Amino acid sequence: MIKESASGFTLIQWLILPLLAGSMLYGSFPSDNPTDSRKGESSIENYVPEIQETISESDSINSLPNIIYYSDSFNGANDTTSLKNRGYKVFYRGTGPQGLTASWFQGSSIVFPAFNGSSSGYVAANFNAVTSQNNIDNWLILPSKNIVKGDSLFFFSRSIFRFQISGFNKSNVFTNR
Repeated sequence: MIKESASGFTLIQWLILPLLAGSMLYGSFPSDNPTDSRKGESSIENYVPEIQETISESDSINSLPNIIYYSDSFNGANDTTSLKNRGYKVFYRGTGPQGLTASWFQGSSIVFPAFNGSSSGYVAANFNAVTSQNNIDNWLILPSKNIVKGDSLFFFSRSIFRFQISGFNKSNVFTNR
């Protein structure tokens, strides 16, 4: 027979209660979740990829880590024509007529400065790409590249909304192009 304490809890309940309370609080502190995925924010500032390695023509590109296969700083012209000339696919897929501006355009230092490089060195999109009667559905798709298992994609984005990428692992899953 288990003896009850003055509060009515048994010894086993007193041992289990802290475990349950601890598991319910896990993830409630910033140190438990440094990227704060619940809010789409990150405490990891100014991420810099690991050291790059130089390879020779005889090396297999897929066997060496930390090789930059493709890079675009967006420090040049970023109007629709320039993006297409660099191999990007630019799509507007809204439900109505396109608005006053292009779906993707050169960034402006008046709105906010670029992450690095020239102050307007970024590509931008905003609500002016649509009219008040339709939804925003602009697509900027990277130039076609051959990728293999284990490759990574790093980029910076800025938005008042949480940016979310689903775990798709097939090509052509977004646009059928």
